[in-house]
Order: sequence, then C-alpha cells, then structure tokens
Amino acid sequence: RDLAARHPSRFWADPVAFFTDGPTVNLGCDFGAMPSLFEPGGIVQQEFFVAGTPVVAFKTGGLRDTVHEFNPETKEGNGVTFEAHNTDDYKWAIRRALRIFSEPQLYARIRRNAVESVVDLSVVCRAWNDEFHRLRKCITGPTLMRFSWRVGREKATPASSVAVTGLGGDWATSYPLTFNREKFEFELELDLPRGTHAFKYRVDGAWCVNDEWPTLRDDTTKAVNNVV
Repeated sequence: RDLAARHPSRFWADPVAFFTDGPTVNLGCDFGAMPSLFEPGGIVQQEFFVAGTPVVAFKTGGLRDTVHEFNPETKEGNGVTFEAHNTDDYKWAIRRALRIFSEPQLYARIRRNAVESVVDLSVVCRAWNDEFHRLRKCITGPTLMRFSWRVGREKATPASSVAVTGLGGDWATSYPLTFNREKFEFELELDLPRGTHAFKYRVDGAWCVNDEWPTLRDDTTKAVNNVV
C-alpha cells in the first residue's frame, strides 16, 4: 500500500483484482519481474509472454528453461536474466532491461520474441504428469514387453506352439508367440498397461512357467505364475 501510495501510476498490487485485471496489467507493463528464488515450472512468465511482455528473471527451475537473455547483436532472447540471487545482480538485470527499452527497435524485437516463445501449456502439463509418474517409477502409457520361449535349449523344452495367457487378469485369452528361425525361439511383443501382471506360458497346450521370469504363488489358487 505504501508503494502504491507513493507511485500511483507505476505500482499496483491487489491480489483479488489480479485474477480479473491481471491480463490487462501483463499487456500494459514494459517488463515482467520474476526474481523468484525457486520456480519449479512457472506459468506467470508464460502469461507475460502471451501479452508480448519480456521478463526479467532469476535463472532457476522453469524460468531458466524458458526465459533467455536478449542479445542486442543477434536479436535473440525473450527477456533478461541474472545468475546470483542478490540485489546487485537483480539491479544490473534491470539496468540491461532499461537499456533495451530505451531503443525502440530492440524493444519491439524482444516483445515479438516473447510472443513467439510461448509454450503450449498442454505440453507443460503433460511433461509434469510424466515427471510425477517417473518419480513414482510408473511412467504413463503402455510399456512394450517382450516374451520369448527358447526351443531345444536347456532353459525350455522343445515345442511346436507357444502362447502367453493371463495378462491383465484375463486367463481366457491367449497371445500366440511367433517362431523366429534365426534365434531358434518363439517371441512376442505386447503393449501392457503399467502394473504387475501374472501370466503363464501354454506350450503345446500345457501350462508352464519360464525360469527367465520371476514367479509368484497365487494366494487363492496356490498356482505358481510368472510375473511382470
């Protein structure tokens, strides 16, 4: 309130009105200031960029990835950045921003660069979603799994037909493996949803487990199955 009273035409702060009048402010200001100490992703800089407003930002998290120092020589960059989170570095970044603003052609170019650098938020959301699942060791989407059954070797008995059954809890559906003459084994690739799947091989009609896969005993049926 004190800053707003002393600088009524240069300072505005209203957390409630921000959500209704914020876009107007983004359009009207010359630079957006984001001296955040930590910003994991950052959506505010994208709101500034949509309005064509360059950003002064500390190089941290998502700000480091999306706000790039404007180069007056190459005309590349959409903002001004600073490396150390202290007053002197921030002031130096502001001075560089003011120099850009004082040259209309450079300022027009940095505003255009800001608009062109907007990141589609659906891409950002998808990236965060994948990252959260990665951290939980459970990446979104199906996983391609390879099943095989060796023929005529010590790890499996000879066979004329091989299939896997039980994937996804569906013990009524079998997926036949194709014989690969070069590798001398039956093989199959399937996209499986993330999770634990119990299954068995059907080798010439007989239920079998493959010692190349882990096994687990079913608490209900007491049957031993392979698991993936």
